[in-house]
Amino acid sequence: MQRQHDTKDAPSPRLRESAVSSVMRVTNGLVHWSPCGAMLAVATTNRLVIRDGGTWQILQQYSTVDVIQAVAWSDDSQLVLTGMYKRGIVWSVQDATWTCKIAEGVAGMIYARWAPDSRHVVTVSDFQLHASVWSLEDATKSVIRHPKLGADGLAFSRDGRYVAVAERHECKVP
Repeated sequence: MQRQHDTKDAPSPRLRESAVSSVMRVTNGLVHWSPCGAMLAVATTNRLVIRDGGTWQILQQYSTVDVIQAVAWSDDSQLVLTGMYKRGIVWSVQDATWTCKIAEGVAGMIYARWAPDSRHVVTVSDFQLHASVWSLEDATKSVIRHPKLGADGLAFSRDGRYVAVAERHECKVP
């Protein structure tokens, strides 16, 4: 009598063909897929590595002075924002020579995020003194005074044309 194999316990052909990448060093769990799904950003202390999502081949490498504490892709997958909370740096995936450094000066920076258009960065200063909107196209900065709740007090409209900001006024308790 021949024994039949139970197919429900057998691994699928797709699982048998999948490969496991080599071990990658990572700091603070900072591994992020690009929105297009084609690239992977991996931060290790003060280094950011952009890898091809299919081959794991290194596409770009960047170094910073400080330890990277946050990583965020632009919605169009062309730029990567790294936050060091003294400053932020935007890197171009296509042009390794292009960077944009963002610093709040003595106020410091506690939060950075992309605006929906992928060409503006929003930062919040330490102690939530102000939020800044930085343009990567014309190098201008717009300041929002006294944002309440820091990063949680900012919300963009679905189409990205508007931002709602909760502000503090006179800091009075009811």
